[in-house]
Amino acid sequence: MSAEIRPPKAPEPEVVLSAEHLTKRFGDREAVSDVSFDVHAGEVFGFLGPNGAGKTTTIRMLVGLARPDRGRVRIRGLDLSHDFRRAMGHVGCIVESPDLYRYLTGRENLVHFSRMLEDGAMGRISELAHLVALTERLDDKVSTYSLGMRQRLGIAQALLGNPDVLILDEPASSGGWRRIAASPSSCRATSFRRSSRRATACRSSIGDARWRPVRSASSWTEWPPTACA
Repeated sequence: MSAEIRPPKAPEPEVVLSAEHLTKRFGDREAVSDVSFDVHAGEVFGFLGPNGAGKTTTIRMLVGLARPDRGRVRIRGLDLSHDFRRAMGHVGCIVESPDLYRYLTGRENLVHFSRMLEDGAMGRISELAHLVALTERLDDKVSTYSLGMRQRLGIAQALLGNPDVLILDEPASSGGWRRIAASPSSCRATSFRRSSRRATACRSSIGDARWRPVRSASSWTEWPPTACA
């Protein structure tokens, strides 16, 4: 009897972003408690929860804007606390609201930020303007933009460097989530506000509209994780 021939197992997706036991306190209040998760290439990873659940605090720790009291963040295997510049070279992000110059046009803003990045960023401006549906308004001053348009311009700014990881805080408020999902980044970590007094984490694949709960990946002290609604 011949042995059964089994096809080789597909390789595991690369871990692009890793949080290990992140904890953050503000005085006597523990805003984030022992949060751990991995985000793989090709995934969208989201936090769901109400205001005060710790979503933005976690994101601020992921991008080095807040120092965790315990735990660490690794991006492409680089420890954020020890190799910040190289680690953040793989990241595009918007935390809370994008920093834009309102007296400049949308195009002038993107040109300004592209000069801080590697060669090739400026050549992506037209492509990104189309991605976020701002082509017709790109040469208007940002002061004339609506909130949603400013947020979409911020998304284009975050994508200028063609990052491996795109980290966004409440991107759905810009009305451009479907466009974000079409962007070429390897993975995305993002947050969404919801009314339930519980926080949870969900993951999906790029191009897949289904969200799946992550039941054991994270813990917020005041709002314990629950399955996605």
